[in-house]
Parts: sequence; structure tokens; C-alpha cells
Amino acid sequence: MIINKYPYSKELMLSAIYDALDSLGMPILSANRERGTVVIIPPQSSSRIRIAVNEGGGIAEVAVIPEGGDTIELCGVIADEISSVIKKS
Repeated sequence: MIINKYPYSKELMLSAIYDALDSLGMPILSANRERGTVVIIPPQSSSRIRIAVNEGGGIAEVAVIPEGGDTIELCGVIADEISSVIKKS
């Protein structure tokens, strides 16, 4: 699991997550804006990755959570892309 914190709202972070996943070509399996969760199944994988955003005190915590052994390395790629999208905005 990779956890990063950002000084932004949950809504802004969810938008950045959607943009990052789009740029990586990762289709979204399910998403819940209210709960702040996104689930994907990367191409050529049978395991899911869950991305959760929690907000408190003006800080959004983004957790990229592998749900199978073959997605652990990809979690780092996704976390880096989310950070890249935030830096560009």
C-alpha cells in the first residue's frame, strides 16, 4: 500500500485520480465520489487496485491499495502519476 498526503480537497484529488488513470489507460471498474473510492482492474491482471481518498483538516490522504500480488509494482506507478497530475495543475 502506498499512502501520500496532499493539501487539497477530496474532490480535487478524485479529479486528479481520474485524470491519472485516464492518462495511464486504466479503465475504472467502480467509483464512489461520496466515499472517495475508485477500483480498477489493470489490463493483463486479474487483481484489483483500490484507491481511497480520506480528507481531514484540509489534507487529503490518498491510499493506493493492491488487492493481489501482481499489482504491487503498478501501485507505485499509479501513485507517481497522481502526484504528477497534481504538480501540473
